[in-house]
Amino acid sequence: MKISIIGAGVVGTATADCFLRFGHSVICVDMSTERLKALITEGFDVSEKAADADVHFICTPDSAVDDTLAMLRDVAGLAVIRSTVAPGTTQRLMKKHSRHICFVPEFLRAATALQDEVNPWRVVVGECCTTHGKFLEELYGPILSPIVRVDPTTAEMAKLTCNAYLAMLISYFNEIHEICDRVGVNSHEVGKIASMDPRISTYGATQHSKPYRGACLPKDIRMLISFSQAAGVNPILLKAVEKINEK
Repeated sequence: MKISIIGAGVVGTATADCFLRFGHSVICVDMSTERLKALITEGFDVSEKAADADVHFICTPDSAVDDTLAMLRDVAGLAVIRSTVAPGTTQRLMKKHSRHICFVPEFLRAATALQDEVNPWRVVVGECCTTHGKFLEELYGPILSPIVRVDPTTAEMAKLTCNAYLAMLISYFNEIHEICDRVGVNSHEVGKIASMDPRISTYGATQHSKPYRGACLPKDIRMLISFSQAAGVNPILLKAVEKINEK
């Protein structure tokens, strides 16, 4: 199968590498000449312009997704957004660009992106229709992880929910850390004890005492707060998570 990866950053490169391992023909498309040169040295086929393919995985920054779809106007192939976007975006862009678009969120950690792509906990397919949902389920079949097929908006919400939850865990234990520090208690010992309960995640318990950073968590929780407010919901907890992180 011919696969086009548009946007060859961490997500795009991991996606390309994954499908190459499964024997597909993969080409990476990026606007950065320097990035394309680096990809060539890593053994990837590259191009500055998208061409017809069976599927185009859009792995650009979320702000560039709309323009990328416009670039694909006369290019054949299913468009699949991997960039994190607000719920409802895929449905809106399908109407705007008059084409079938699916949403397959990435759940990658920068340090272990390829490992996470090849061995994910689950693959979520936000399908625009049953036909393309089945197509993507078969494409991801060799991964042997659970595949969940839902509508695109549910998939978009699931991605933001996961990252907001991870941010919440860090902010929660950062607040516990502040309390412990004030009274002379080792918060990491407290976190270790707490996370021995299988109901309590080790994520925040072992990764606290500093703000959550990176390219995803801060951006995604802001996106979910904004989306919630636009929907008429006051996201009190999400705002608190962000406020604690900004201390």
